[in-house]
Amino acid sequence: MPARSTTPPPSRGRGLARGAARLLLPVGLLLGCSASLSAGTSKGPPPPRYVAKIVVADLEPDAQARLETYLQERGYHDVEIGKENGQTVLVFETDRHVAQVERDLARLEQPSLSIVRRGYVVEYKAVDTIPPEIKVLYPEADGSTVVTEQPVAITVEVPAPDTAEVRIAGKPAERVGSSQVYRAEVPLAEGKNEIEIQATDEMGNVGTAQAVITLDTTAPAIAARIKIIVEGDVEPGSTVLINGEVVPVDDKGHYEHEIRVRPGQKEIEIVAIDESGNKSVEKKPLGL
Repeated sequence: MPARSTTPPPSRGRGLARGAARLLLPVGLLLGCSASLSAGTSKGPPPPRYVAKIVVADLEPDAQARLETYLQERGYHDVEIGKENGQTVLVFETDRHVAQVERDLARLEQPSLSIVRRGYVVEYKAVDTIPPEIKVLYPEADGSTVVTEQPVAITVEVPAPDTAEVRIAGKPAERVGSSQVYRAEVPLAEGKNEIEIQATDEMGNVGTAQAVITLDTTAPAIAARIKIIVEGDVEPGSTVLINGEVVPVDDKGHYEHEIRVRPGQKEIEIVAIDESGNKSVEKKPLGL
């Protein structure tokens, strides 16, 4: 039997400086560093060292910081943050068994995690479960927008950088230049229209919103009533009737009265009767 080598295994090293943000080693190199650990003493092989790699997809910086803190609080030291293939990556080393690492990470509420085993390297990829946010730019968010012509261009903003598709009223919306603004022309029905909006990101998460706009193309009906003022002077103490209605006369013989013009009416009849019973009748055509 050949003699057993007592040469200690090569040192894998920590890689990045603690807390630094730079490129990490590819997964293949991490595999090579952690696989095939041999015994260094007669007491038996040392506990296996595991490399855990967490690829954090589409998380805000504060969420990344919470994830790093979570790991450190549970004894995973030398957590390194860097970039790999455009994604934020956390890498740390541990002598805990893979199953224990999985149990610790399974307690996280956000992000949800999917696990891929590769030998002694366990890769945890954070799965984005947050739907894209939709901000309606037009029409007004309070539903007060009223238009008289259609179609109209519904305009929205979807800030998520990984937006895959935006649909407005079921139609694919066009992106405005290189911005995060999308628009689509939508036909409207007379009255209040509730327009559904959907935004889908690259992970398949769907965000929804609603735009409310009213189409009013009906001319208003006109209801008008005509009133005129009839005024004049008679002998003090006389009685005055306008279209058969007695109207007040002051002590100087002045009268003033508002009357409503009936449909088809062409003239106004004014009757004055003095205290002796003498009567005068006068008819005034409307408009004169």
